[in-house]
Amino acid sequence: MSPFYFLVLVNVFSLFADGQPKHNISQRYRVEILTPGNYGPERGSLTYVEPAMDYGVSELQTLYPFLDLSHTYLFDEHFNSCLSITYNVDYLLSSKYHDLSRDPSCLIAIILPGTA
Repeated sequence: MSPFYFLVLVNVFSLFADGQPKHNISQRYRVEILTPGNYGPERGSLTYVEPAMDYGVSELQTLYPFLDLSHTYLFDEHFNSCLSITYNVDYLLSSKYHDLSRDPSCLIAIILPGTA
């Protein structure tokens, strides 16, 4: 299982108790995945990880149709290198995160691409 699936599923499973939904299954849960990054030649940039993440999101939507699952890539043309995105990731995440955190029905997952 990829780290992407694992992180999202850990949060999704928090919606359940003993394998059963904690709430009415007809209610659609909202899950927003935020991925900050840059588009560039570096390994770990969105250029390389975006296709795999898009595939993972489509698989999760198929497996869990009761989830209102969306995935947003956060980037800025001014932050076009690994170093510049590292120093500005707080800026990218803060504006979107604080808008979403006002909605108590929204579960937020932040997934960071990268290489070791």
